[in-house]
Amino acid sequence: KVARFGWASRAFYGDRSILAMYGTDHAVPSPRLAQIVEDANRQREDIAVRIETLTTYIRAFDAAANDPGAPDAAAAPVWTGELRSAARANMLMNVTSARIDIKQAAGRAERILERYAEPLAALHGGAWPERLLEIAWRKVVDNSAHDSICGCSRDEVVDQVLTRFAEAEQIGRGVLAAAIRPLAEAAPRGSVVVVNPSPFARADVVELDLDVPAAWDTVELELPDGRRVPTQLVERPDTILHRLRLTGRQVPELFARRLHGRELFGHSLDGHLIRIEGERPELVLLMDDPAAPADFDVDTILDAVADAAAADPDADWDVTVVRGDRRRLAAAVPAPALGATVVRAVEGRTEADGARAGSGAASVVARERSLDNGLVALTVNDDGTFELTGGGVSLSGVGRIVDGGDFGDTYNYGPPAADRLVDRPSGVSVAVREAGPVRAALDIVRTYDWPIGLTGDGAGRDEATAPVEVTTTVELRAGEPFVRVVVAFANPSRDHRVRWHLPLPQPTETSHAEGQFGVATRGLTEEAGHGEVPTPTFPAHGFVHAAGATILLDHVTEYELVDGRELALTVLRSTGLISRNANPFREDPAGPEVPVPGA
Repeated sequence: KVARFGWASRAFYGDRSILAMYGTDHAVPSPRLAQIVEDANRQREDIAVRIETLTTYIRAFDAAANDPGAPDAAAAPVWTGELRSAARANMLMNVTSARIDIKQAAGRAERILERYAEPLAALHGGAWPERLLEIAWRKVVDNSAHDSICGCSRDEVVDQVLTRFAEAEQIGRGVLAAAIRPLAEAAPRGSVVVVNPSPFARADVVELDLDVPAAWDTVELELPDGRRVPTQLVERPDTILHRLRLTGRQVPELFARRLHGRELFGHSLDGHLIRIEGERPELVLLMDDPAAPADFDVDTILDAVADAAAADPDADWDVTVVRGDRRRLAAAVPAPALGATVVRAVEGRTEADGARAGSGAASVVARERSLDNGLVALTVNDDGTFELTGGGVSLSGVGRIVDGGDFGDTYNYGPPAADRLVDRPSGVSVAVREAGPVRAALDIVRTYDWPIGLTGDGAGRDEATAPVEVTTTVELRAGEPFVRVVVAFANPSRDHRVRWHLPLPQPTETSHAEGQFGVATRGLTEEAGHGEVPTPTFPAHGFVHAAGATILLDHVTEYELVDGRELALTVLRSTGLISRNANPFREDPAGPEVPVPGA
């Protein structure tokens, strides 16, 4: 066995020393390790096996550099590029697309800690929240075990992984809120503080829920330097929150059962009116009054209402719960790098009052099937894909959804022997979600008939299908040179892969993607050779770019440069086993063949 191993190793690795990590997945070290090494050295004179630490191994190259004549002198190996090859070990490259929910949760937790909580706490917070950040980061680190972050585990393990990411995200949001609270406390009453978490000055769209006088036809936001930013009405909530009819004796019970401090029906009780005249006495409860003092004594309301109701306990009362006129507004607000700006709502000026001095961004225009902000133009096609023009590049047929079978597992994609792709919808509808001028969006709803699963032997896809509505929301914002895309659907099928396609403006053999502390350049193929079909799918963290088109990503995502003509992002890979022994794209099991319905 040793002789065969030596011969195979030379053919496999070449005529050089081999650094082999001792240990493997789901195995413990042998207590006979030292004896095994001694026996191997005694049986063969042409090989030498040593047990070393990594430190000792690396220092040997340092010694060789200082003394080329040393017995073990050897040039240190140099590698440029990714350490990503399936030539000598399974790559298991499709773990990136297993359990997309884990990847989304990881992206949220990492982003809130890296981009929001830590920098803003350092710049604007008080005492450094060391313990809280330590706990949050420990949750993230605990999830970095390969079967945890990859999603190649039982459903119970995945539940714990998602819980840890949720806890890390929650702690991060708490640290963020504490860090920026002093900015809000220092701002004038009635104003709003907008914080920019980016390390460069920029304007971006924020949503504000503000008290606005009902008489104002339009609302603008005034910046500290007097400039004004136009707003877009997102929602105008009803001013009447509740209407109740109670007897006089029931009115005090309303407060006894429902009032919690100043909170009533999810709002702040800040005042009241009692009207005795009329058909019935009326109690008007005033909620969410921004002018109410923080130490307002709600007992004054309770005593006044109790006295008024006691006069006739059996009389019917009309109780109306109201709040002032409020508007939910969207606005593109400029803010300094990692800093904040203060805005306040003012009545919008007419054109006769002079031109508005906003952020300088052109308005977004939405029509029945198109969006345009002066930088990017988008038009929806009859099949639900869209044409996209901007930055001197035109893309056609963007957003094609392709559904295919997957007879693989959480480690490797594996197509059925006879796959059947579904890429044409049976119905398409388009609706304007938001019309601009600050932000505009369309909902593209495509109906497909996806096979419900595979045949038992993985030879093909099931003839039975299930209808599914895939909603693609495309959004443009004022001043942004890209379109935001959200894809959502309720998955009705098993054992399949769903991909979102971006046709390129021209063919290419190269893609570039952000990874760990660098940008990786890849071709059309993946190196293989160890019992694994070289699927050319790669991970991308923040973006992937090819031939003049770039996709920005919320979380680590699997992509493929298909035939050099389009980028395909894996939106979902639905598999029901941790590892499938008969995976068509892998010779050896990668783990136990255990059912995982959650995957």
